[in-house]
Amino acid sequence: MEILSDLTKIGFTEYEAKVYIALLQESPATGYQLSKASGVPRSMVYEALKRLAGRGAALESVEGRATLYRPLPPAMLLG
Repeated sequence: MEILSDLTKIGFTEYEAKVYIALLQESPATGYQLSKASGVPRSMVYEALKRLAGRGAALESVEGRATLYRPLPPAMLLG
């Protein structure tokens, strides 16, 4: 995947890149859903999401009892 290598070139870890790509395919999504979609272990997906949110690559919102995540569009992220 070209986007995976692009994301690692700009400093993402492999897990962060996989979670971000899963966010692009399934958004909004919970950490549990992203773990299943990305193949990143659930214990690590929340850490990756926290780092993505800290970089501004993912937006976090609490809706009801669930925390949902949305991606920053790739053009804005890579541009």
